[in-house]
Amino acid sequence: MEQSTKGYDPLQFKFAALTDKGLLRAGNEDAFEFSDKEGIVVVADGMGGYSAGEIASAIASKTVLNYLQKQIHGEVSLERCLKQVKDAIEQADDAIAQAVREVPARRGMGTTIVVGILRNNKLGFAWVGDSRLYLLRNQRLNQLTTDHTLVQELVNQHLFPSIKAAIANGVGENVLTRALGAEGPLTIDMETVGLVKGDILLFCSDGLNHMIDQHSMEQVLNNNKSSLDVKAKSLVRLACDAGGRDNITVVLVEMLAR
Repeated sequence: MEQSTKGYDPLQFKFAALTDKGLLRAGNEDAFEFSDKEGIVVVADGMGGYSAGEIASAIASKTVLNYLQKQIHGEVSLERCLKQVKDAIEQADDAIAQAVREVPARRGMGTTIVVGILRNNKLGFAWVGDSRLYLLRNQRLNQLTTDHTLVQELVNQHLFPSIKAAIANGVGENVLTRALGAEGPLTIDMETVGLVKGDILLFCSDGLNHMIDQHSMEQVLNNNKSSLDVKAKSLVRLACDAGGRDNITVVLVEMLAR
């Protein structure tokens, strides 16, 4: 059976995804890829001039998906799959650097990334930057990733009691401390979490969480009358209704059975 050979049963999960440029941006520098057949999700949020943010996020998302599809075929172990996720993100970082060397005007382009891989009723995930992953369980939404931003670092160092307080004191909300394409060594955070029936995973770019709060996301995801596709559309619509200052990308994964 497919689960015994691959550690992943596509019949256990349902996927939905949507991206939107928002109301103020001329283009969309977000990108996403997913494979419901192999249990892979990638969301990237690009930055940089010369339309380079769009290029960086596309390179990152496609490189990671393509690499994982080649490397994890038949692999059951989540630990080994996560090692491949790390290698894939590093390869994406190298690919962005190569794209800059080919066109020097792209210098400064980069992207955040969050990657998830499903195996044996568990999720392995890795991230760089401030694209996020949330888990809805028992009607409660919890953030699984921690932003790689200056404001988050200052809170971690107890220099401010909260992100809201740091922003009120003039700390930039969007200043990244890690990104693919940035100069210096690449540091990737990785974790795992077990999954149970009814869990919903929310992968998103910051165009969602900067526009609507976690309680609003929770309310949408807890609407049992809505399909997963409708929930994705509702989240994007709420972000646009709140101002849509940035591109918005949402990928939802629901565990149907265990």
